[in-house]
Amino acid sequence: IVRHRAILLFALASAALQSSIFAPISVWPLAYVCMVPWLILTAATTLAPRVYFYSYVLGLVAFLINMRWMYAATGWGYLALALYQAAYFPLVACPVRHAARRRRWPLAVVFPIIWTGSEMLRAVVITGFPWFYLSHSQYKFLSVIQISDLVGAYGVSFVVAAVNGAVADYILARYFRTQSASDGSLVAKRSLTFAGALFLAVCVYGQIQLHRGTTTEGPKIALLQG
Repeated sequence: IVRHRAILLFALASAALQSSIFAPISVWPLAYVCMVPWLILTAATTLAPRVYFYSYVLGLVAFLINMRWMYAATGWGYLALALYQAAYFPLVACPVRHAARRRRWPLAVVFPIIWTGSEMLRAVVITGFPWFYLSHSQYKFLSVIQISDLVGAYGVSFVVAAVNGAVADYILARYFRTQSASDGSLVAKRSLTFAGALFLAVCVYGQIQLHRGTTTEGPKIALLQG
């Protein structure tokens, strides 16, 4: 990918998909592919400055859309927070690009580690803003979110990011010449195997937990937000 228009389209595609996985749309299956256009942009674009610029654009658009409810309370605060949150996208793109283009490491392994780390940073830096994690889109998928009792929301984000990385590796190997055909095919196979095994293990654990029947009827509780 070398043209500005193509890179922008990939970035906007990811922004649109990311905006569809959260409320009020909440199409949770899209979370497993929402990062794929951006990962392709990051790994296949030859010029690094374009990657970082359009990664920032992607992050800015995504946060402006998802945090639009803040505008009624504080217009300038809404803009400032979006400008800050968007910076995490180029920060993630840099090591992901290095791992994919130079190290030839599977994105299904590398991307979830880096992305989950960025979510942890967002939760604590400048008092923290732990919103719009990949895991937050999966609240309807009960089998996947059961691992939260072991690894929290970050573990769920890791699984979702791993699937995104595997899909991206497959597309890169199939349609983009970022490395030799044999190397690309091997990386794609490793990515798909890792992500598939991880997702299956998580779903099996989730089903076991859902069928344990450990809950008992308790008192009725009302929670009211002021």
